Amino acid sequence: MGVELAIAGLALAGGLYLASMYRPEPQQQDMSPNTLEAFKSTSNTEGTVVSLVFGRVRLAGNLLWYGNLETEEITEEVETGGKKGGKGGGSEDIVVGYKYYMDVWQGICLGPDITIEEVYANDKPASLTAPTLNPGDTAYYPTEPGSYSAPINPVAHIFMKRQYLGDNVSSIPTYHFVVESTSSAPLTHPNLSNGTNPAAIIYDLLIMAGCPSLQIVVSSFDEAGEYWYDKGYGLNFSINKQETVRKVIQRVFTYVDGNLRQDSQGRFELKAWKDTDTYDVEIPDKTYFKTFKFTRRTWEDVYSDFRANYNSADQAY
Repeated sequence: MGVELAIAGLALAGGLYLASMYRPEPQQQDMSPNTLEAFKSTSNTEGTVVSLVFGRVRLAGNLLWYGNLETEEITEEVETGGKKGGKGGGSEDIVVGYKYYMDVWQGICLGPDITIEEVYANDKPASLTAPTLNPGDTAYYPTEPGSYSAPINPVAHIFMKRQYLGDNVSSIPTYHFVVESTSSAPLTHPNLSNGTNPAAIIYDLLIMAGCPSLQIVVSSFDEAGEYWYDKGYGLNFSINKQETVRKVIQRVFTYVDGNLRQDSQGRFELKAWKDTDTYDVEIPDKTYFKTFKFTRRTWEDVYSDFRANYNSADQAY
């Protein structure tokens, strides 16, 4: 009987020793934060067209520069399991990840009359840390990029100092900005609560194209603008590719009925087609119309003229 107890006691002691040997230790993660070189950024293409905004639109930011990476440890308290043999207990903090912060410089659109209403990072609402905005008409620019810094007016841009990028990330988020532009056209109601007045858009486009203000009949623009204001016709869109002013104005007329014309002095007049408009002349029948057609010339009908000078080596050129 004593022998059996001795054997049992020995087996129990051996079990406790083995249990202490194979008890899992707290997980220690041998991890270090990502370096600046390891971060992926959104691609940037030289020569990208800077958007021109009317009303309120959402735009993707154009990454101009990033740097000054900072990290902050994320720790988690875990049980250590105590001393070998199961006696006692304790806990310790281990590093499970990192928070990442960085200076980010983003280009937005053409200014200067713009405000930023909302910001999204990877399509999620985001808050900006110490943002400084140049709407495109001030001398401000961040000094952190060094020799690459410039006010770049009239482009609106924003610098986000120590911007929080996220936990355990390895890329800079894609930022989108909800931008609102206001028109300063000399009209009674250049802006509506739901967008920019179409008359103000056409006026601004003509001025930006280099048309002198004296060549614009402002009273006609104001009359058309008043009608569209009463109708609540505010427009919101952006131009993000190179287009002629004529084509953009035609785009405006796809949203509202009207036309742009020139008077006998070559000045621009704007006409809004109204519900109350009446006709001045009624054409009674089709006999007043002439039929005609265009005929494209064939290749054989195209005139060609070839002239050349021939210098002969035998004639001393």
